[in-house]
Amino acid sequence: MKIIWYVIIALAILLAGCGSNEMTTNENTETDDYEEQGQQTDTTNEEESDLQKNKLMEMEIEGTKEEIKVHLHHHDELEFSTYVPEDMLVESDPTSFIAYTNFADQPNRKARLFITKQDKQTIMDDLKAEGFTVTELDSNSYDFSEEELQVSKDGFTGRFIRFSKNNDSYSIGYYYPSEYADGFSARAAVIIDEIVWHH
Repeated sequence: MKIIWYVIIALAILLAGCGSNEMTTNENTETDDYEEQGQQTDTTNEEESDLQKNKLMEMEIEGTKEEIKVHLHHHDELEFSTYVPEDMLVESDPTSFIAYTNFADQPNRKARLFITKQDKQTIMDDLKAEGFTVTELDSNSYDFSEEELQVSKDGFTGRFIRFSKNNDSYSIGYYYPSEYADGFSARAAVIIDEIVWHH
């Protein structure tokens, strides 16, 4: 009889030990999964936090190099960041990023640059409603562009750029009064060249 009791006690001890090991294994697995998720999130945050909030850059206007302060701007819906010269203002909505001049503290929304995922026809209709004529160009100014068009009307000139990023279609457009040509073009180049995509 004593032998039977010893066997029962031994079996109970063995079963309790196995259950404890399984619980420890499950806890370790859950911890590993949590740590992996945390690392992925941290990587995304690090990518954006690596960008300085402000910095100084050189740009060339009428053959002369000038130093200008630029500020970092994010657009969550369009998934990018870029730098905008301090003498420009940004007014964006969920579908578009818009920057316009503020030379000598005089805002001018008619000298603007926009980045959007709106379809091409919608943009063309908006430009034509503003009185612009859109014409084809013989060559592209940007390596990443799939299509570029000239935008113009009396006293104004500009450009429309269509391109793809990670299977999404984007457009960059800008226009400005002719007398802003050198100053605006240099600033537009800064905004476009400094784009960092987050997808």
